[in-house]
Amino acid sequence: VNVGGDVTSGLFIKSIIPESPADKCGELKIGDRILAVNENSLENASHEKAVNYIKTANNRIVLVVQSLERNTNPMVLQKKVPPPVTPSKTPEVEYIQDGKPKKEPVAAPEDNKTLTVPKARQESTDSENSSDDEEDSRELEGKTFTKAGVEIDRASAGNTKLGEEDVEEEDDYGYTMKKIKKRYSALGEVDCCTILRDSNETCGLSLCGHRDRTRMACLIAGINPKGAAAGTTLVVGDEVLEVNGTVLHGRCHLNCSVIIKNLASPTLKFIVLRKKTSPEDLAVKPVKQFPTDFDYTGTSSLGIMIIEGKHSIAGQGIFISDIQEGSTAEKSGLKIGDMLLAVNRDSLLGCNYESAAGLLKKAEGVITLKICNPNKEKETDNKANGEAGGAVGPGTTPNKKKPETLAPSRAGTPHGTKPEASPTKEVVDPLKAPINENEFTVIDILAEGKPLGIIVAGGCDSLVKSGAAVMDILPQSVVEKDNRLQIFDQLVEINGFKVNNTCTSESIKRAVKQLHPKVRLVVYRANPPPTETVEVDLMKKPGKNLGLTFRAGNPKGIVITGLVPGGSAEFDGRIQVGDVVSHINGDSLEAGGIEQCASLVKTAQGKVGLRILRPKLKERSV
Repeated sequence: VNVGGDVTSGLFIKSIIPESPADKCGELKIGDRILAVNENSLENASHEKAVNYIKTANNRIVLVVQSLERNTNPMVLQKKVPPPVTPSKTPEVEYIQDGKPKKEPVAAPEDNKTLTVPKARQESTDSENSSDDEEDSRELEGKTFTKAGVEIDRASAGNTKLGEEDVEEEDDYGYTMKKIKKRYSALGEVDCCTILRDSNETCGLSLCGHRDRTRMACLIAGINPKGAAAGTTLVVGDEVLEVNGTVLHGRCHLNCSVIIKNLASPTLKFIVLRKKTSPEDLAVKPVKQFPTDFDYTGTSSLGIMIIEGKHSIAGQGIFISDIQEGSTAEKSGLKIGDMLLAVNRDSLLGCNYESAAGLLKKAEGVITLKICNPNKEKETDNKANGEAGGAVGPGTTPNKKKPETLAPSRAGTPHGTKPEASPTKEVVDPLKAPINENEFTVIDILAEGKPLGIIVAGGCDSLVKSGAAVMDILPQSVVEKDNRLQIFDQLVEINGFKVNNTCTSESIKRAVKQLHPKVRLVVYRANPPPTETVEVDLMKKPGKNLGLTFRAGNPKGIVITGLVPGGSAEFDGRIQVGDVVSHINGDSLEAGGIEQCASLVKTAQGKVGLRILRPKLKERSV
């Protein structure tokens, strides 16, 4: 579960990775608010603290969440329902229990008692007529019904009590402009807009939060010109206060998105707050590019190659890296650089390469792809400025400043006639990705539960600081057969384990030795390799040895595989396991056989000079 939120208003589920434990449990939804993890309250907890609770939990994790679905799951034991903010009332904070059958006791905090928080109430500063005072004393929590029998929030403008007769006829949600203005006029200019949509049509709105992270708000960041909201009075920057009698004022935009999507009515009544400074309050830049749907029947190959990459504006995602000439994709207008957002109703946001490829392979019949091109706006700007609008090479990025991004591999020359600018370096499957110099590369190695067969040096308690490097590759090993890793390649991540200057040598070795069917590595190959040469002199007494065990055959020399306790090498303290000895008393050991190297080591007497080659790493992270 990717958790997002702000430090004062709560933590919310931003996305759920397909086929993950959170997805398989079927209870969690995007937009749910997480209140506790294994009885650890997340009230006022930071994002980092919440993530730490989840990461350090055992195999079983118990989450207490606040769901915004109308039909609340009775299995949720505790839920916090903060009332929406209105001009005439300060919100009350309390804990309630979801309903359960009477025969089954409801689990509660300590001593099986319902946990309650004293209500915090402030006296209203409004000095209007007596009807306001009467309304302020009314219960504004929970649900009620309008005259038309439609269920709405008690705090909705449709439930506002007027002191005088309203000549305007109420709609199904109890709205009249007089009620709306009475409820929200203290906030500023308000407007009511009606959106008519088909049964399967979305509103075509892009929502975002407030740029001030201490404020919970839902603002309109973009309006799709082909969507149902196009042509209405809604404008970018409007703050959504209510939709169909459901109060959204004071809620996170992720919650609001879930609520709006769950509304089944083809008619949506939006009440919005409009300020002159509203566009400046957006947490993101106004959205001008919107996804389009592409349908095809899966009787033939679609003809696309996908990558997992990162765009400087759109962020991490799944992109089209190549299109087969004459394929269905080319005929349908798909372009290199298009970002795949969904396959049928399965979102690809937050998916890795394997999940996205799996969804595409198992899709059958008529398949709908949701696609956007984050480069389209830039191309339009270039044409408007009189710049050349021709083809852009597949290896370029649309930014002047090239960002440092993950690049699993490079793809071949695109088959499309006029390829668009790709959002990232063209890549292929990480199982086949070559390791590129002076950049981060993600590779997958099919280990099939066998050891990788590499010797690694590094750790904060070793002589190789700030990372870990490959020092030797054993013959006939998994890595040698894979034939991509090289000596002195820096390992930045090992199956999600981040290697930094706080990791010990033992923790790094443990990560390397773990057995997995497939191992994912993030590798950085510097050219030239950053190394340092250390000269070490050891005294070898007659009848004694140096106290070293080593492996020959390395192209750089012999690799130290062990130090004999009490031996000269261990006592000296300047040699460690993983060091490469390139020369002994001036004689080269590079690519030497075991007999030759063993003879040179054994016959050396008295003062023995060793030239040690050791990586000099910089801390790197992605």
